[in-house]
Parts: sequence; structure tokens; C-alpha cells
Amino acid sequence: MRRKYLVIGLGRFGSAVMKELHQAGHHVVGCDKNEALLEAVEAYAEYVVQGNATDDAVLDELNVEVFHSIVVAMATEFESSLVIVAKLKKRGCKHVVVKSNDHFRGEILSEIVGADSVVYPEEESGRRTARQLSMPGLMEYIQLSPYCSGIELKAPASFLHRSLMDLDLRKKFGVTVLLINREHMQKPIVSPAPSEMFQPGDTLFVVGEPRDVDRFQEHYTS
Repeated sequence: MRRKYLVIGLGRFGSAVMKELHQAGHHVVGCDKNEALLEAVEAYAEYVVQGNATDDAVLDELNVEVFHSIVVAMATEFESSLVIVAKLKKRGCKHVVVKSNDHFRGEILSEIVGADSVVYPEEESGRRTARQLSMPGLMEYIQLSPYCSGIELKAPASFLHRSLMDLDLRKKFGVTVLLINREHMQKPIVSPAPSEMFQPGDTLFVVGEPRDVDRFQEHYTS
């Protein structure tokens, strides 16, 4: 289902969010004070609005109430983020995600102002880099929620020509193989069958509780 998203603040983080949402097939609208930043994302946007989103007139022009989610990506402008999030929630916006550089400000944005979710891109990037350096087989680590994480990794040599049923990863580690990317196949194998056999060049995406995912990755990427 195509959804409608608004991204306020179009620096590197905000523009990357816009691009990914556009490539996923969603409707995306961008807002920033900087004309050059707006021009840089026009290819990904349904439309863009130039203006300061702390102004009610700009929020009216954006018609903010219609969006499924709104991303406020202005971590270096904390006071502006506070005002924007507060106004969006007062207008009844369904889901507001805000970028923050530290947890102290993040707690203010979520617990006092009412942001539905706070993201810390620099912190997450640092963790991801450390994991990739310390575990060479690991391609990607994603914290989906406090209770669920996922990793993408190359199929270990011990997986090759064996089935999911034979490996029994759920019983051994409490994790689930959500999909397999196979070389020369355009689409991933989503929810692979227990009889699916791993082949050379496969990569897999595994999800589970963070502690279970950690046990799994330490066993197979150390």
C-alpha cells in the first residue's frame, strides 16, 4: 500500500529518508528553508515546500494532517524541532518521528513534547560500523525495536547445501530467517520454506529478540 510521508529538514539524513521512501513506492513531500536542498530532492518528491515549518502558515500549506508519518530531521536545530513536533501533535498528526543527536534531548522530544519515535542516526551508524569491523561476515545490523533486531549476513559455509529444517535455527538460537537473497534472482525468497536449501552466494536476513540475534551472530560471524 502506498502511503504519504512528509520529511521536514532535507540535509543528508532527511534527503536519504526521502529517497528510500520514494524508491519503496510511497508518496513523499519535502519541506526546508533552503532552496538548494529542495532542488536536490525534487526527483524523489511528489512536491516540495520552501519555508520554516515552525510557522503555522507553512504547516497549513503542507496540510500536515493527511500524512501517515512525518519525519522531523533537524537535529542541529533543537528548539525548532521542539516547536515543530509540539505543533504537529497539537494538530493531531498520526505519527511523528524526530531525529536527535543525544538521548537527553530525545527524551524531551518524546516524553514532554510527544514525539512518537526518536532516532539517533549517528549513534546507530557507529554501532553498525563497530559490528561490521569486529564481525567480518556481518553485512547489516538493524534494531527494529527494543524487543526485535535483525541482521543481514552472508550464508556461512556450514549452511551450504543444507535446508532450514536441517539447520533448525529457531530451536537452536530462537531466530527466524525472514528472507534469502540469491545471486542471479531479481526478487528475494521471502519466508523461505523449511525445505529451502542454501546455495553459494546466498545472503540471509535473520530476525529475533536482540539477545537471540546476538547469540546467533556471535556463533556464525566470529
